[in-house]
Amino acid sequence: MRDLSITQEYLICAMHGKGKISGFNVEKLVCVVASGLLELKMENCIVLEKKKVRVTGELPAKKMYLKPLYNFINQPKPVKIEKIIEEYNYSFSDRKLRELIGAVGTSLEEMGLVSITESGINLSLIHISEPTRQAEIS
Repeated sequence: MRDLSITQEYLICAMHGKGKISGFNVEKLVCVVASGLLELKMENCIVLEKKKVRVTGELPAKKMYLKPLYNFINQPKPVKIEKIIEEYNYSFSDRKLRELIGAVGTSLEEMGLVSITESGINLSLIHISEPTRQAEIS
């Protein structure tokens, strides 16, 4: 079993069988960005202060799939959380969101968990098994 990050696990759970997240499901798209922010916070890469985010540390090599989000936040002045959500979820172009989802998808592909095709992320490589009896007792 591989250890997946919050963002990696969330992306897998949020996608439907065709390897995409519906653009009409805004909550799932916002949560992809929120999970990335949470991971950056847990790695001490960013700090949240008064509804703004600023970079405080380098992005670890194991979290390179968050580089698109990290780079957007890494500006001379703190970035408003509202601006991050707007740029990633409510802009006319979904380029930033596609970059983030693509980077996370690529990290999953490198782990051998998914394959990426032109039509989306192929989830057929993921095997979800029933919980063991031991897991049910815990």
